[in-house]
Amino acid sequence: MSELGENESVSEEQPAKPAAKVSSARHTLNIFTTRIFTLPVTIFTSIMVVKALGTTQRGIYEFLVLQGTLSLPLLMLGLNASATYFVSTRRYSVNQVFVTCLTTAFLQGLFGTLLLTTLWQCDLLGETAKQTATSMMLPILLILPLQSSILSLTRLALGDSWFTLNNRVQLFTALLTAALMWALVIIGGYGVQGAVIGIVATNILILTGILVAFLRRYRPHLRFDSHYLHEAWRYGLRAWLADVAVTTNGRLDKFVLGAVATPDRLGVYGPVVMITEMLWALPDSISFVLQNKIAAARNKEEQAQLVDRLNRIVFWTMTLGAIAVVIVAPPLMVLFWGSAYEGCRTPMSLLMLGTVSFCTVKVLTKYFAGTGRPHYSGTTVLVGALVGMPLYLLLIPPLGIIGAAIAHSACYIVTGITAAVIYRKLVSPHKPRLIRPEFGDATWLEEQFRLVRGRRQPGQS
Repeated sequence: MSELGENESVSEEQPAKPAAKVSSARHTLNIFTTRIFTLPVTIFTSIMVVKALGTTQRGIYEFLVLQGTLSLPLLMLGLNASATYFVSTRRYSVNQVFVTCLTTAFLQGLFGTLLLTTLWQCDLLGETAKQTATSMMLPILLILPLQSSILSLTRLALGDSWFTLNNRVQLFTALLTAALMWALVIIGGYGVQGAVIGIVATNILILTGILVAFLRRYRPHLRFDSHYLHEAWRYGLRAWLADVAVTTNGRLDKFVLGAVATPDRLGVYGPVVMITEMLWALPDSISFVLQNKIAAARNKEEQAQLVDRLNRIVFWTMTLGAIAVVIVAPPLMVLFWGSAYEGCRTPMSLLMLGTVSFCTVKVLTKYFAGTGRPHYSGTTVLVGALVGMPLYLLLIPPLGIIGAAIAHSACYIVTGITAAVIYRKLVSPHKPRLIRPEFGDATWLEEQFRLVRGRRQPGQS
């Protein structure tokens, strides 16, 4: 799950700072433009990589990528979110905490390397891991310290409102990955081994670029700040369970499927999940600035009206997009990837139910944070995790991909319902209208497009 996936949990929430409308609109435009630009690159490269690898090799590749995306948020214990929080509130500067954040993140990644290597050698990572060669698995485990460092520094940049760095990291990661996959997998024909080389090279180059950018922008203090680390632990650990819940909700289905089934099953399921979650480009883009707009609203009623309207627009946009994808994507997957994907419409349809439901969570958690109550975000995702975790374990072994899709969506639907119930109680006596469209929604949306494009004149409301 990206985003309340890789960036939506309570551990990443921070006190919102009011921002100018034009500045917020430009941030939204820049973020959304970056995602839209990288989306076709990612899709086309994925199509060609899946075609070149086949389902079994693709399943091994999915499993290798999963090692970082699943383990790092769990192992970092909320410290990456602490960096964002303390820098955004100006309690510490980037110069003060840069060395501490980088050192701690690197050591946490190193611990992850040692832990996962031990589990792998003891055959405790499941069926797919047993079929993964040492030349593929070991490099992926060795770059965990680099990945944890990248994660920590990008969150540090977010705390200082350096959105440009994160946009560039997303852009260059997509372009580098695409270029290396084409060179090593599609043209070079090196298979999963080529993909592994590409992943390693991308992480090395991205971390090098981030370090150069930080050193050009800041003048870090070359000392380890133990006082900051103590405060960061206290803050991070309080929200860590929510981080665990978010990661579990979004990635445990793949991990369990990879552990109990053969790699070809994960090779089919992974691309289906990837396609459904691409619909989150819209809610993920606005989430960076929605919190500021909520905090800057004049009163509780205005806040609720803004959230209601935005949720309606996002929900119905996602719904229409989901219907289109379910109709168009399955035959295209069979056309490009072969007969192994002939049965993908059913799991994709099941996954879409949860994908659409979860867009409500992405909007409402920003209301919780923007009104100074981010702990409700944690409550929301924890409730979803309590439903999802047992369902993953109960449904995936007997039902495989279908069980994974059912459990995945059930988890997201429960999370969305929980968020809506909490929101309704918080905005009482206002009566939320989160789903049913209103005539003014289209006019409001048109005004936002004009604002983003810079057509609104100064002083015009």
